[in-house]
Amino acid sequence: MSDMEKLVARLESVATRLEKCASGRGAPAGGADDDDDYDTLESVTEFSKVIAKAEALVSVANSLPEDVQQISKMLKLVCEKNKEFMRVSVRAKMPPQADLPTVIKPLNDAISAIGDFRDKNRGSKQFNHLSAVSEAVPAFGWVCVAPRPLDYMGEMIGAADFYLNRVLKDFKEVAAHKQWCAAVRAVFTALKEYVSENHKKGVNWNPNGSDAKAAAAKVYGGGSAPAAPAAPKAPPPPPPCAVSAA
Repeated sequence: MSDMEKLVARLESVATRLEKCASGRGAPAGGADDDDDYDTLESVTEFSKVIAKAEALVSVANSLPEDVQQISKMLKLVCEKNKEFMRVSVRAKMPPQADLPTVIKPLNDAISAIGDFRDKNRGSKQFNHLSAVSEAVPAFGWVCVAPRPLDYMGEMIGAADFYLNRVLKDFKEVAAHKQWCAAVRAVFTALKEYVSENHKKGVNWNPNGSDAKAAAAKVYGGGSAPAAPAAPKAPPPPPPCAVSAA
């Protein structure tokens, strides 16, 4: 092959990869050298917008009591675990129902930890803050809901409004609390926008991908998929309308 032919072949290869990344949903060709390409897909990169809102929430919470700071950081961790899950989904086929608890375990654990934290701090003067996050965070369970995850998310997020409004009423003289409530809402608004734009009918798994448990082991680290919890503390079940096949 001449130097010119080699150059043309190389340019064609680059163009193909750029087209694949621009499409946002195509899967890279197989092979270890291409594995990082999965993380350039829109389904993964767009989730950074949700994490950015969570980082803003943590920043706002820095001027508030310690338990509000802590639960804000815990919500940011949930966002990070959701992005890790998206990194699994672009690499893997849809798992059988029996494998799903293992594949979502890191995300499920982070969600459950928020409910546990709220329950352990019922005497807190900021209990409404903690409850607002605890009531809304099951919206991250959208990864298990199809074909209408947005309906389910709307109900979970709406449940937080009562507590956010209580915070606004109880701390109306303190601007930081108002800013915190707005920042919480911004996280979940960004999450809904992400799902609406990328997974409107449920998670878009990679039909040509690998086994989901194997992909999870690779993304989460440790060489093997995390063990499924014996009795996971799952979010509230989605409403029937959110999981109907109609």
